[in-house]
Amino acid sequence: MSRESVRLAVAAYLSGQQLQGVSVYTAMPKESDIVPALPGVQTTAILFPLTGAQNEKRLGMGKKQITYTVTLECVCFSTQAAAEDAQADCDAIFELVLDAIRADPALGTLTTSNPILQAGEGDGVGSADLHLVQDMPVMADDGAGVHIWGHLNITALEVVTAPPNP
Repeated sequence: MSRESVRLAVAAYLSGQQLQGVSVYTAMPKESDIVPALPGVQTTAILFPLTGAQNEKRLGMGKKQITYTVTLECVCFSTQAAAEDAQADCDAIFELVLDAIRADPALGTLTTSNPILQAGEGDGVGSADLHLVQDMPVMADDGAGVHIWGHLNITALEVVTAPPNP
């Protein structure tokens, strides 16, 4: 795997989960006010992953562990009349995403030639598995609704054959 293939694997896995009202991109879209409105749906979201960090450590026996920190950006947009309802809808979307990741720690890659060993499971005892941070809600420029950003840090691990120490 590579930084790009981990990012693409996260996006491909979540795209296949049929998350109601959620569109998944492989990178940040260029459009402004990027969360689409769907008929009859008051709260929608887009997701896109960023591979923010990569660490490698030798395990011995010719193996190396590569740890990727993937931040899944979750951008919700709600036209709910009450702020409490908009927040509740966004919380429900965040929970759908968390449940999808918890359901398959390999993110659907076990049958591929470059599987993710585990994602959303941390990289050791006592380390964070999934870490979600939400920003303050922000009114849309046109006043039509509210944007709520969430940042979900996912630790993804890969074990590779390492060249011998010099």
